[in-house]
Amino acid sequence: MIYGITKSQPIILSNVSDALHEDIKKINTVERLSRNLDKELNSEQLYSNYMNEVNKVIGEKPIILVDDSDVIKPHGKTFESLGIVRDGSSLKNSYEKGYHVTEMVVLTKNEKQPISVYSHIHSSH
Repeated sequence: MIYGITKSQPIILSNVSDALHEDIKKINTVERLSRNLDKELNSEQLYSNYMNEVNKVIGEKPIILVDDSDVIKPHGKTFESLGIVRDGSSLKNSYEKGYHVTEMVVLTKNEKQPISVYSHIHSSH
């Protein structure tokens, strides 16, 4: 699914099916993709698999970058646990409604490309 969505851009199953270039009828691919959407994802297993892949491309002494940032929602009224954050993109020292964002990336050993290992959006509440 992820490869098909990435390649086709829209999330319409027939477009994803086209992007996969499978040697079966399009309707069969769409039906299979539809069935698999009903399956629950095991987040612990996904995280474990993801970290196994990350560990293959980082060195023994990885460089980890931490970014604490913000997402502001100045016109938001009904967002869950909407807090007050300092607007980091403002030239003035202003505070807006929004959320804190903590992101951690690790650099790959060869290409020095960042790979996300932690991402969390949280409220000041």
